[in-house]
Amino acid sequence: HSYEEGINARSEDAYLADGDPKVIERLMETARAYPTIIGPVGNGHTHIISSLFSGTKVVREGPWAWSKPYSYLILHPGILLAEYNGNPAMKALVVALADSYLAHARKNEKGETVFPEDINSLTDQDRGTLTASSNGVVAPLQLMWTAWRWTGDAKYLAPIESVANKGDHGALSLLNANAIDLMDKRASWGADLRRVADAGKGAVSRDFGARPVDFARYIAWLQTGDKHYLEALYTSEILTDLNRMYLCTEGEMWSDRVELFSDLLQRSRLGGMAIRRNQIYPGNLVRWRFAGAPTNAENVAILIQGAMPGHFKVIAYNLSNAPIAATMTGANVDAGTWSMASGFDANGDDAIDGKPLRKTLVFGRDSDVALVLPPHRTVVVDFMLQSAAPPVPDRADIGIGADDVHRGDGYIDVTVHSLGARDAPAGTLTFETAKGTKIASVSVPPLGAPLDLRPKTTTVRLAVPANSALSGARLRLSLSGNVPEITLRNNSLTLP
Repeated sequence: HSYEEGINARSEDAYLADGDPKVIERLMETARAYPTIIGPVGNGHTHIISSLFSGTKVVREGPWAWSKPYSYLILHPGILLAEYNGNPAMKALVVALADSYLAHARKNEKGETVFPEDINSLTDQDRGTLTASSNGVVAPLQLMWTAWRWTGDAKYLAPIESVANKGDHGALSLLNANAIDLMDKRASWGADLRRVADAGKGAVSRDFGARPVDFARYIAWLQTGDKHYLEALYTSEILTDLNRMYLCTEGEMWSDRVELFSDLLQRSRLGGMAIRRNQIYPGNLVRWRFAGAPTNAENVAILIQGAMPGHFKVIAYNLSNAPIAATMTGANVDAGTWSMASGFDANGDDAIDGKPLRKTLVFGRDSDVALVLPPHRTVVVDFMLQSAAPPVPDRADIGIGADDVHRGDGYIDVTVHSLGARDAPAGTLTFETAKGTKIASVSVPPLGAPLDLRPKTTTVRLAVPANSALSGARLRLSLSGNVPEITLRNNSLTLP
């Protein structure tokens, strides 16, 4: 149990790390250990080989040789690593697992293609049938969704369709992204979900009871733009949270059940879900930060319509009496040159009134867009990809973190990490005052990419005058030739 919690903690750190070397290398350490619990069986299939293991022991005797649906959740750190830097070993492992799972497809008595729940790693036998009500259906769907997103091969959607095609399209709520549009299912599954939403008018969640109705309401709004679906949805969500409040405070059952659901709030504000328990492939299009008071986030109502990696619309309303500065950061969006059209909407049709303000910008994962939201006005911003750039995970990346700085008498030693998919060329580390005045600089040698999942680092020394005021000073990394990086957020560090 403690081993699993440690794995989950590493994954959760990665969502907020912005390329922190310690976090990325912890993900690498976990990924290096996967071959101890994932490997080939006699016929060449790749499966999780045990359902009882720790950091030092793997048990394959008797019932422990069976993998369970939940077994795939152990891939969370590795998936986040490959999302960050496209590590080929991690991608190959996930795809091999997905291919081997697909090999266990069979026809049931109705002639439908179905997939198993459990697989024996010693005999390659399988048992059970994955259905919408299966215990742990969420985890295999995460595996297959990941393989599809990485390869684009529609064969990996088959297990998802085998569940959702039976009329339970609520299974799409187990995928964090805007699956209804990414899978081009608006006309079929989307229409069915809208009928569920319409049939469920007035239904209120009793803890889990009406949650499929709430997801259907969200899909209905996504298709129609009718906010009455959202009014019903959030009424239900608020009552659900009230019903769970005691359970999540004084009446806590155990650590992984203390949760007030934010699924649909994430989908509305972020264009998809970043994370929910057991749903391990990120689906949010963007992230948000708000300047000023901590309550500013609560003072801005946000909806994201048409949430797709190459096109989406932001609808925002500032409830406060003063302008609020917001920063929208790209997450699961395609990198490239984007057009941005912005303006105000006074009549509530979610469209820009009059002539929009247009600009062109370079946008992608980890790119920022600054917005100023005036009080009591609806702002509409439409983003459209014009031309794609190479994928962000396929770049070099160097970084430093707080643990990489060691001060001495007249010098500072700094450890620089290579964290990307490509070798990092030589660069420069500059030490400057809080006002940007250069104090010292040193060359940083080239560093190879950590394709073998092992850290690639170098330590350089900066000569610092004894009388230098170090508090508030900043270290800044740059690569020769301005080589594009996965992120620049780990290229600078302010000393305490």
